[in-house]
Amino acid sequence: MVGDLDDFREAYSQWWKEAIESIQNNMTDDMAQFIKEKRCVEDYTWRSVARSFCEEYPKFAKEYGLQPSNQISGMQLCESAQIKLNENEQDNNWN
Repeated sequence: MVGDLDDFREAYSQWWKEAIESIQNNMTDDMAQFIKEKRCVEDYTWRSVARSFCEEYPKFAKEYGLQPSNQISGMQLCESAQIKLNENEQDNNWN
């Protein structure tokens, strides 16, 4: 059982890394700034970030499997934008 959990954890970690890399590599600077504005300035939750991003960029959201009002999608968007903008969690109240 422990082995199965470790395998799952490793697979999830790899999926997350690949998803972030894919989103970040294809996100425009304008998209990253849009996310930063929502999260850091307007203090949106991860779910609210996902919802507003999916409304603003529906084609991109669909292509990368991002779901409106989904916390994980919002987390992926914020982490991807942080990387794109060369920032970290402590910069500008990302978290």
